[in-house]
Amino acid sequence: MIRSIGLVMLLAAGAVSAQEPMYESFEAGVPAEWLATRPDSLSISDAHFKHGAQSLRWDWRAGEEIAVSHGIGDVRRTGGYGGYHKAAFAIWLYCEEPSQGAVEVRFEAPGAEPGLFRFPLGFAGWRRAVLHYRWDNEFEGTVPENTDTIRIAAPGAGEGILFVDLVVYNGITDYRQASIPEREFAWQPVSADEVRLAAPKPEALTPKIEAGLAKVAAAVDPWTLAQGVVSDERMAEHRAAFEAQRVVRDERGIRGAPVVMLPGLYESAGVPDPPGSPAQISATMRLIAATYHASTDDAQRAQLAEWYLLLSDHLADQGLVAGSGNRYGGYDGRNLADAMLWMREPVREAGRGERDAAFFDYNWGVSEILDADAPLHVNLDELGITAPRQLSGAVMQPDPLVRAHWIASFADRLSRMILAHAAD
Repeated sequence: MIRSIGLVMLLAAGAVSAQEPMYESFEAGVPAEWLATRPDSLSISDAHFKHGAQSLRWDWRAGEEIAVSHGIGDVRRTGGYGGYHKAAFAIWLYCEEPSQGAVEVRFEAPGAEPGLFRFPLGFAGWRRAVLHYRWDNEFEGTVPENTDTIRIAAPGAGEGILFVDLVVYNGITDYRQASIPEREFAWQPVSADEVRLAAPKPEALTPKIEAGLAKVAAAVDPWTLAQGVVSDERMAEHRAAFEAQRVVRDERGIRGAPVVMLPGLYESAGVPDPPGSPAQISATMRLIAATYHASTDDAQRAQLAEWYLLLSDHLADQGLVAGSGNRYGGYDGRNLADAMLWMREPVREAGRGERDAAFFDYNWGVSEILDADAPLHVNLDELGITAPRQLSGAVMQPDPLVRAHWIASFADRLSRMILAHAAD
């Protein structure tokens, strides 16, 4: 009996090991099953990567394609409590500069209509797609269960360079956590020119407005007095934390330790040592930001600001920007939110103020405060978590007149929330 059980276990292990891997990260070179219209258009590059130390580079021309001869496993597999994790396809693409048009990703099987999605290329940095095979019509059409070819078609015009990494043929993730490029990239902030304003725009920056801005800034910042020169030991700790992120900038751009949303998705596909979430780099950025304000030494502050900006630029390159599909708000994003608020001045001076303010809006819905007709959600989470972040997002606006308008709009919205709560 024991020998029979052992034989069954051995056969089961052999069956698992014989299955196709459910991911590709190009660490072993260009896979044999990845065939391009022009074979020499595919190569391996260490300029940009989402896993390991390299990715696939595709020098594409209009109308060309990559045919990936690979199955997609069980499209109906589930996991998590109650099966709320569903089977999904995922891919990361990197553009060094925006391109016109979109890549089309088609899932094909003999005798079946393909399922597909489009991945617009009008971005720079990393972007991702995560689509569930059998949930909420996330694909155009239905992905065949017996898919044997995934066809990646270049735009119909132009040419360019595209980096591909961390492809998951079948992983499982929460059914609410799809990232559909055409949908995500269409995000726009609320425009003050297109809504009924919650507060009037100020016409000029007066001494009274400047004094008010200073008072609000002092209220949201957690410090009142600088502490002096920070110890060498503390600076050494920050240097070690910064160096752990492996961030470098050279003629090819910026690179460092990869960051992904949903690390569990990649674990479920068998990716070895999958990249982590933004949690660690966010915690490092928050500590650096706090020390920046604790020091009165110009050399220390300059060094801390340099480290912070490199980490911030790396996060942006990794895809944590407005309209990317990579939101990082809520409880998970609290460290990054603090860091972005506290470092708003050096970030503005470096010319990244608009970028950070837009990402803050993307995470926390800050620009909704401008709209007098936006629905009010009066609950403890809204009052205790979202509202304070929305005030922070207003303070982060680089232009002082815009900042004053957003703060006034926040005050109006908060007043209406309090009145609505009192009336219940």
